[in-house]
Amino acid sequence: MRSLIPVLAGAALAFLPATHAGADTPEAESGPEWSGFIQFRYDGIEGDDDAATSTVSSMRIRRARVKATGELRERFAYKLQLSMARGASSVAVDPTLLDATLTWSFGADLALTCGQFKIPVGHEEVQPAWRIDLIDYFHSGARLLNPVGGRDIGAKISGKGVGGRFRWGLGLFNGSGPNIAANDDAAFLYAAALDWSSPAGDQGTFYLHASGLIDQPAGGEDSDPSPLTRSDLDDPFAAGYERRVLDLAAGGRYGPWSLKGEYIAAELTADAPSGPRIAAGGYFVQAGRGFFEEKIELFARHQTYDPDDRSAGADAIDWTTLSLNHYMEEHSAKLMANYVLRREDGASIDNDTFQLQFQLKF
Repeated sequence: MRSLIPVLAGAALAFLPATHAGADTPEAESGPEWSGFIQFRYDGIEGDDDAATSTVSSMRIRRARVKATGELRERFAYKLQLSMARGASSVAVDPTLLDATLTWSFGADLALTCGQFKIPVGHEEVQPAWRIDLIDYFHSGARLLNPVGGRDIGAKISGKGVGGRFRWGLGLFNGSGPNIAANDDAAFLYAAALDWSSPAGDQGTFYLHASGLIDQPAGGEDSDPSPLTRSDLDDPFAAGYERRVLDLAAGGRYGPWSLKGEYIAAELTADAPSGPRIAAGGYFVQAGRGFFEEKIELFARHQTYDPDDRSAGADAIDWTTLSLNHYMEEHSAKLMANYVLRREDGASIDNDTFQLQFQLKF
């Protein structure tokens, strides 16, 4: 069933322009607009001298994506996005369907979106991969939210006000992860987000963000696709439990300077009175400055992540990232270099990482 999804998506794209391009009416549209990006990445990981492999290096196509967007008459829009590059741990057959949405606009400030898309939780997590400041997303968000960029199948109503400064969204999702045809445990995932942005004088802007979700995986961790239960915890939930996630973020930019931070926390509570309760979370703080008319930008980020407050495990991290971005043509052509100083609880190992990524966007 899943292998048919890319085929159906391609058939839909081929059909849409043929149907509307030839219509001789004022409501006719010109077919989809195409865009996409490619990211080529190098990772070099330092290792202990007495380890079997002292240095682990790799080169790969980190992301290769193609997107089609368009309008069906005045109030209806669609988006289809396919991934052509398999992730490091993905077992999906490429191409993989990332986004498939239909949006109905009730007016200028209210819309209903249904299909497969990002759950509106986490400030950095909902940003497109070509736009984020560092090579990798905020680690805690990637662990505590659903996989493949936090995507799921569902519906969301969203709106804006105060001249576009205030935005909100409410969503209902399967909670099973992307490209899963049905809800696997009969319980839904509920999500909500609030965003405020405003100018800060003539040269600056600032924003505030709050979002959260509630999920009840009735089938235990086997029906929860978040990486937290899949790999970071030691099989704590054999039966149903409730997962609550809260995300808070704030930041801004003034002239060449930028400052931002984000905090995300998850609480998992077993349905059974004698079952476990687990709290996980992390944060980051980041500062940046642009040089040479914003062609060069430097960032420094410190972030933490603790998957289980009951014990100090090897998965708890304390990382500092130093980053340099060279915008040859803004985000359309940019080179990114990151050095990550990695510190983890448990056994001390030498695993600092140097990363390079070249991006082309079209």
